[in-house]
Amino acid sequence: MIPEMKDPLHNGSNSFDDDIPDFRELFIHNDDVNELTHVLHSLVTVLNIHPRKAVEIGFAAETEGKASCKVDTPERCQEFEAALSSLGLTMSVEEIGEQA
Repeated sequence: MIPEMKDPLHNGSNSFDDDIPDFRELFIHNDDVNELTHVLHSLVTVLNIHPRKAVEIGFAAETEGKASCKVDTPERCQEFEAALSSLGLTMSVEEIGEQA
């Protein structure tokens, strides 16, 4: 008789979703209050992104009303949202793919 082999990749759960990490998306919203230079400097400093990426995000927010800044864990997105909001930026954290 052949012994039953266990799948080393299967942890006993019946759902592959159990192994997928939970992520959220951080958005910046266009406003009529902040100067573009302040927005770009804040994004570069807080999110540690390249200035060119900050310009892309700023332009997208300006033309589309909001722009995705980062995808990360809910906790990290909340930390980034709080830091950027404290600098006067209008931010939100949404589930990935959520349309507002």
